[in-house]
Amino acid sequence: AYLPGRRLGGAPEHSGSVWLSGRLRERFVVGGGVFFQTAFKAFTSSNFFLRGFTTLDAMVSYHLSSRIQVCLLYTSD
Repeated sequence: AYLPGRRLGGAPEHSGSVWLSGRLRERFVVGGGVFFQTAFKAFTSSNFFLRGFTTLDAMVSYHLSSRIQVCLLYTSD
């Protein structure tokens, strides 16, 4: 059982993400984003912490038609 006020193991105290995209031309769209999370305990009963991290994302897409889109995505480690 988890006591009130105690964080669940594996859950970071803080995390968040932002993503923006925009149309460059009639058929081209570019986008990018960032995700972060702070350090967290691997298990509730241990003192072993996994460090926080941030990833960056990028996207470029081209609309072949109104129903078909080709997209290239990148995510950093």
